[in-house]
Amino acid sequence: MNRNILRWAAVWVFLQLAVGLGALGPVVRVALGANKPPYIIPDPPGGIEYDLVRLVVEGMGATPDIAMVPNARAQEMLRLGRVDAAFGQEGEFVSQPYIAYQNVVVTLQTRGIVLKTVADLGDYRVTAFQNARIFLGPSFRAMADLNADYREVSPQLLANQLLFSGRTDVVVSDINIFTYLNARAEEEVNVHQTVTIHRMFPPTRYSLVFRDPALRDAFDASLKRVLKSDPYTDLARKYLPPGTQVTFRP
Repeated sequence: MNRNILRWAAVWVFLQLAVGLGALGPVVRVALGANKPPYIIPDPPGGIEYDLVRLVVEGMGATPDIAMVPNARAQEMLRLGRVDAAFGQEGEFVSQPYIAYQNVVVTLQTRGIVLKTVADLGDYRVTAFQNARIFLGPSFRAMADLNADYREVSPQLLANQLLFSGRTDVVVSDINIFTYLNARAEEEVNVHQTVTIHRMFPPTRYSLVFRDPALRDAFDASLKRVLKSDPYTDLARKYLPPGTQVTFRP
């Protein structure tokens, strides 16, 4: 019998026993991004993405152990076997998408910046989130590689501060992250300046990349069950201002 089938059968039986006993069984270690409110909030641990992954792992009959680390470190931890899964888009055992980030380009309205294509960003000082050149497609990567005034920052609060202080022309960020962080940026800069939102990117759908196909399959099965209750609406009510459009369904 195929070893993958045997491994999946063993994990499935173990998880079913854990659920049947009313207990959370094996620990599933997951690396998510670091400090990306409202998606990932380190203290106390929570956020839209954090809570969703926790719900799905618990639905597997497992105990979630979620590490909040920078993007690059999350991938390194997966490669070294220090976690069972890490968020991403590429890998051998990739789950179904569980969340989507809606990245936008933000400029100050007073600047009158007109952007029609991604290539137009090459004429400006651009500040983006860490690994944006990887996640936003080949056109964006080509622009970033040729633009001497392109940079990626972490934590993303720095991007808001740079925009409102006039030290960058363009910020590339998920719309909910940018809006959420304005409350914190207000301590340092005037965030009440009118901005222009340029919608240039399709949603970026994230999955978990697993080391073990059996765990990936168990995650997908649990995700399917969890999504029947529409957790996205509940999470938006918990973490976003009333009336905010839910943009993070995959």
